[in-house]
Amino acid sequence: MKRKILSILAAMCVAVSLSACQAEDTGQSPPLSETVVSEPTQPLETTIQREIEQTSDLTFEDINIIEINGKLVSLPFKVEDLGEGYSYVEEQGNIKTYPAIYYNDQCLAFIDIDSDNNVTSISFPSDSLKKNNIKLCNLSFYDNYNKIINVLGMPSVQGTFLLIYEYEKGEVNFSLDDDTSTINVIKISLNGGTENE
Repeated sequence: MKRKILSILAAMCVAVSLSACQAEDTGQSPPLSETVVSEPTQPLETTIQREIEQTSDLTFEDINIIEINGKLVSLPFKVEDLGEGYSYVEEQGNIKTYPAIYYNDQCLAFIDIDSDNNVTSISFPSDSLKKNNIKLCNLSFYDNYNKIINVLGMPSVQGTFLLIYEYEKGEVNFSLDDDTSTINVIKISLNGGTENE
């Protein structure tokens, strides 16, 4: 109850101060009878709380929806589940090899796999040739910071160009381009699914 009263008082203070700023510059305050304070249709706190509740109720299962070229998969999955043209390849790096998913001989994503050959982590770099056809929870490489926050809410951890969403069963990371704030890397992992790192 205290929060509602404080929210209404804060809204009234803002409205009064805004209407006072718009008064003619006569050096006098407008009479109270001319000051109109409209009460919001919903208290500010209720609106903010509803938005927080909508995003904080998301679980890893809600977010673990990966779209690759129109095919929907969720971790864990097997590379064969993606269909024809996809293959598992050991990509040779400078120091070690990295498991990767290729599509028609082009690197699509880097992955971690478990002992049963299930993909337990997948990372899509922005230079993926198929980035137009990759989405996670309906977010794509063309979306920016604001869209991520609107869809998923505030992250568990936030760096300058990194958003990390931690859940009981997994984690989602978004790396952002430092110039455009659009998504640069999308990574989703099951907890305990990074044995190749």
